[in-house]
Amino acid sequence: MANSGVKVEVGDLVVNEHDAATADVGLYVNGIKVVGEQAAVIAAVTPAADGTAVGTAFNSLLAALKTHGLIASS
Repeated sequence: MANSGVKVEVGDLVVNEHDAATADVGLYVNGIKVVGEQAAVIAAVTPAADGTAVGTAFNSLLAALKTHGLIASS
């Protein structure tokens, strides 16, 4: 991905697409990386395997992250 050098400053808020010091691509807000490349798919847990609601909660979390695009869906 070519670095186009996008940078937006509004008051004390600075948003840019890369870290100039490391050339790491992502979304940075005031120098803190808040979004990076999409993570690899994580296998879902079978809720019955642990006998608790933990599996169900974990799967809900995975679904939310996948819908948001932070991790791949397949």
